[in-house]
This record gives sequence, C-alpha cells and structure tokens, in this order.
Amino acid sequence: MSVREIIERFGITQQQLADFTGIPRDRIGKWVQQNRMPPKATDLNAINAFVNYFTQNTFSNLKDIVDNYYYDGSGVKIRSELEPKAGAEKTVIPLGKHAHTRLKTSEYKDAFSEWGGLPMYNLPITASFIASYRDEQGIMPQYYLYDPRFRDCDFGAIITGDSMHSEIRHGDFIACKEITDMSFVVYGDIYYVVGKNGLETCKYLNADPDDKDSFLLVPRNEKISPSPIKKDMVLKMYKVRGIIRGY
Repeated sequence: MSVREIIERFGITQQQLADFTGIPRDRIGKWVQQNRMPPKATDLNAINAFVNYFTQNTFSNLKDIVDNYYYDGSGVKIRSELEPKAGAEKTVIPLGKHAHTRLKTSEYKDAFSEWGGLPMYNLPITASFIASYRDEQGIMPQYYLYDPRFRDCDFGAIITGDSMHSEIRHGDFIACKEITDMSFVVYGDIYYVVGKNGLETCKYLNADPDDKDSFLLVPRNEKISPSPIKKDMVLKMYKVRGIIRGY
C-alpha cells in the first residue's frame, strides 16, 4: 500500500498525515506524487504505526481519529503507543520467579530508563509475526510495558481464543520469553507454541505419557481436550512469564 492509498483509505489530507506522524508535509507530497512508500526506516515506521493503530482500532472517520490523539506541543502523538488510555487500568500478573522490587509501577520507567520497555503487539503470535517483529521496518508495537520483571522477555502479544480461560482470557496480552533449548522446559508451566504445521497455541506444557518424543498441550478450559505435538514439529516455543489485562 502506497502513501497515496493510505491517505485515500483514511480520508485525510497530506497535512493531516504529516501532523499525525511528524513527517514534513513536502516529503509526504513527494511520496504521494511517486505513489510509493517511504524508503527511510524511521519514516516508514511512523507511517506503519499510523496504519497499524487505526486499522486495529477500526476508527470510522477522521473525527474518531482526532478524538483519540493527544497533543504535546510538538505535533500529534498516538496515545496508545505511549501510555494506557485514560481510565484503562492494566493488571499485570507475573508468573514464575521474578526479582523483587519495591518500586511502584509509576516509577519503573524512570528507574530503568536505559531499558526501552517490553514491546507489546496487538497481534497473535504466528510464523509470519516471528519472522517480522524484530525488523525495524516490520510491524510496530502498540505500546511498551515498563515493568522490570519482564526485562528478559522478548515481546508481548495478544491472546485469541478461550482454551486457557479463565487464567488467560481472550484479548489478554502475554509476556513471552523465547526458549532456545527445548530439552529444558518446566512441565506444568504455560508456553506459547508455534508449530511447523501452522499450529499456534497457548497451553500448559506436559510430557506425553504415550510418546517420549512428543509434548502434551493441556488447556485450562475443560471443554477442550489435550493434544500432543511432536517435539521436532515445534518451530518456536515461548515461556509465558506474565499476563497483562486491562487494554
């Protein structure tokens, strides 16, 4: 999709897109004239952030878009990328062992300013997500979670489905730590498993009593049956280190 197509899709002007992204108006005009996307990574990130945010939130018109921005004097910023929406209190549930901290949540960011926060994506974990989330020209995080208990995690992503209800609900985010050595996993803990066959699921991980070469994926929802997966069919595995609710 070119910049011209983005402008037409959202029914905005070049100046409004410039205001939203902080990109100079004349630069946007050149891309529109050339019917292209920006070649520079920082500009492309700003355009992608705009598209991702408003596509995910399905705003119906420009007034809805403007109403969901705030102004900081230097231009327009997307609120949800920087902080929770007003009145939306998140609940963070750490799982497993975490370093103790006496800091209040509001003090995390200042105390750990050298850490950029955990990128949180409003997308489920898929093979295509795995291939692109580290790419600076790929998908953009919806926001960053400043919680030092998850400094060793790789990213957060949204959960779809009810197989782990009520421990993890549809629409919750999970903080994920990639497991590079699948010979050492903790049975009974929650993992997000991406299979080579397209399987993507968040479950309790257990040993398969009938096959030493398989894992058994066990849901929290008793209406859903456990399912085995061959260990050599696992593309990626992530330890779920925490659950984030409230967005």
